[in-house]
Amino acid sequence: MSRRMVRCLDGHPYDANAHDSCPVCGAAPMRVAGAGAASRPDASGEGRSEPDPAPPPPWRRRAAFAVLGLGLVVGGGLAIDRLRPVDCARPDMAESGRCAAETRQRREAETRAREVAEEARRKDAAARRETEARQADASARQARAEADRAVAAFAAAAGSAARVRAAYAPLDPADVEPLLDTLSPLPFAEGQLRLSRALRHGLVLTRALRAFRAGQTPVARTLLTGLSKAVPPEPDRPVAYGAYALGFILATTGGDPADMAAAAFHLRVASELGLAGAVIELLRRPNLVTAARIDDPGAARLLDTAAIQNGQSAALEDLYKRRGLNPLPAVLLAKAFRDALTAGDRPALIAAYRAIGERRAPLIDADMAYAIASTPGFDGPYERILAMADGGAAAMQPRSYAVIGWLCETGGAGLPKDIPNAALWTALALVGTKPEEPSFPDLRKRYAGLKDALPPGQRTLVEQVAKEIGLP
Repeated sequence: MSRRMVRCLDGHPYDANAHDSCPVCGAAPMRVAGAGAASRPDASGEGRSEPDPAPPPPWRRRAAFAVLGLGLVVGGGLAIDRLRPVDCARPDMAESGRCAAETRQRREAETRAREVAEEARRKDAAARRETEARQADASARQARAEADRAVAAFAAAAGSAARVRAAYAPLDPADVEPLLDTLSPLPFAEGQLRLSRALRHGLVLTRALRAFRAGQTPVARTLLTGLSKAVPPEPDRPVAYGAYALGFILATTGGDPADMAAAAFHLRVASELGLAGAVIELLRRPNLVTAARIDDPGAARLLDTAAIQNGQSAALEDLYKRRGLNPLPAVLLAKAFRDALTAGDRPALIAAYRAIGERRAPLIDADMAYAIASTPGFDGPYERILAMADGGAAAMQPRSYAVIGWLCETGGAGLPKDIPNAALWTALALVGTKPEEPSFPDLRKRYAGLKDALPPGQRTLVEQVAKEIGLP
């Protein structure tokens, strides 16, 4: 009997002629090749059943289901994404589709708004600058008017300009005080050069200080004593450094009561003229304070003068502490002046100048006037303040020598223009300036130029006097 092989639905092969259903699982055959049909004979003449094609393996069905599921997920996601509302504010949508045009329009609108705001800011800034410029101009005019009034008040307090000019004017040899000739080793040269009274006092002071530094104290004392007896260049304006030096020498080397009384007198003169060193030297010696008849208010005023001029120092703080006084107000006054000067604030500068007090001490006036006159932008009447503050050689320090020499060279501040006097004022400044100081090269150049501008005879005399005071 021939066999007819079939497979059940689960793929089990079995003989359909022998079994009606799958002997393994009982399932019906997948298909029947015609009931009762005979098998076709094969090539050998025997009838044979042809097997059905093999069904696909189970894994292929599972893969097909997986692909179908994935397609459904992706397709569904795309459909949902297409159906979702467009939000051009989202970064992932801003540059795509219809959002691109909307984004471009929004950016253009923002740019225009920024440009409009920037233009408004520029206009506001320009208007503000214009207003500030007008205010600054008005403030400058007001400050200049106040400065002019301050100059007038200073001139009225310090004496007439004529008296100041007289102190620096070339002096006829016949008008020279005999005492000044006795204090000079070169009276003929100084007379022929027609040196001013203030300059001749400055030369004597320089000789005395050089002698003191060289250990020749008796020579220095003789010169300074003679200088204190000479007529001052300007009435009631003795040479401050001369008084200080003489008072110091008498206080430290003198032994008798007369020397102490003289030391107290000269140190008080120098202190009231504004020398901080003289104030310290005087007030730290109770016997000199008593001899100078300085009361507590007078001592406080002198301490403030020193603090304003020199700021805080250990010696000054100790003197303030001894008397139970506070140095801070005076120090702050000086700081306000310096800050206003640094900032170029004219109104604040004038206010600080007035707060300090224009007549507190001549050397404070000189220091403030020098600071103002030497600062760019502060020109005009301040140099006249300087000339009057230093007038009569009240200060007699290298800075003063240089400034007065420049005024004599240019005829500034109403001083007489005279080259021999200008040259020797500059020589005095050089003697008192160290070579390493920044001003030394300029002073040396100025001195050489002034000397070369003189006729040979006067140039020789100037060189003699300059060499005698220590200029190489």
